Amino acid sequence: MKNKLKNIIPYAGLILVFLLFVVLTSGRILNAKNIKMIVEQSILVIISSIGVVFVMSLGSLDFSQGSMLGIGSIVAAKLSYVSIPLAIAATILVCTAIGALNGFLHVRLRIPSFIVTMCMMFVFRGLTSYLTRESALQVSFKIYDLDNFTLKLIVTVALVFVGFYIFHFTYFGRQAKAIGAGEIAARYSAVSVDKMKILVFALAGLTGGICAFMNIVRVGTATANTGSLHETDVLVALVLGGMSVTGGARSRYSSVVVGGVMLAVLANGLVMLGVGIAQQQLIKGVIFMAAVALTAGKSKGVTVK
Repeated sequence: MKNKLKNIIPYAGLILVFLLFVVLTSGRILNAKNIKMIVEQSILVIISSIGVVFVMSLGSLDFSQGSMLGIGSIVAAKLSYVSIPLAIAATILVCTAIGALNGFLHVRLRIPSFIVTMCMMFVFRGLTSYLTRESALQVSFKIYDLDNFTLKLIVTVALVFVGFYIFHFTYFGRQAKAIGAGEIAARYSAVSVDKMKILVFALAGLTGGICAFMNIVRVGTATANTGSLHETDVLVALVLGGMSVTGGARSRYSSVVVGGVMLAVLANGLVMLGVGIAQQQLIKGVIFMAAVALTAGKSKGVTVK
């Protein structure tokens, strides 16, 4: 009964948050233009979350998504003048390499994932600032042909379904959850733990690369602040969606969509109420702590690998 209640909480939370802002905004949030904005705002978080949910199923965390988005946006902006397909491929390849490097350092140095990815966050955030120190990087006008809401929605839905299939119906997804449930037991069950971790972080990099290209299509520029706080939005969204930070069998792929939409509704509603950026971060932090307390489980505690 308790487990069934925990499964319902994320969905109930999404409905309650939406209804709350319907009341607080006197129904203005239901405007068709505003609903479209909420969906578009959720796209970047959802795409990044598809890869990060696999990382969290390991019982690990990834704090490099924001800086990865920044670097990827720079690559896409620079190469958009050469070739759009080349810009897409290079952006995804660079971010996948960053993800794989995260996994390699985590495995080889035996350092907890949140420390490795946080260090990488600072490294690539600094590199992003250096590369954009003179001015913001503008994209080629050809890239705006891809700034189509329907196209972006189709790509996002397709990625969500591909991720869902991999997470629930493949050996890869089962191995990731097995490692989160118990790394030692997974090793004794012939799971190649180190290899799996590198592949999972590489997958998070791949979805991060797709997210970076989608971002540059939307905003048209890469600046020193591109991707700032994106990693916290992804983690907050997943936890709000019911994803356990301890990973394992309690991992929920549904948190990708539920959390992404909930965070977009929350952000959009707060803006409509005139709440400032700093206050929004405070509110997100409080909600994140409450969500972690509900999903982590008191008996097991929170152990990030």
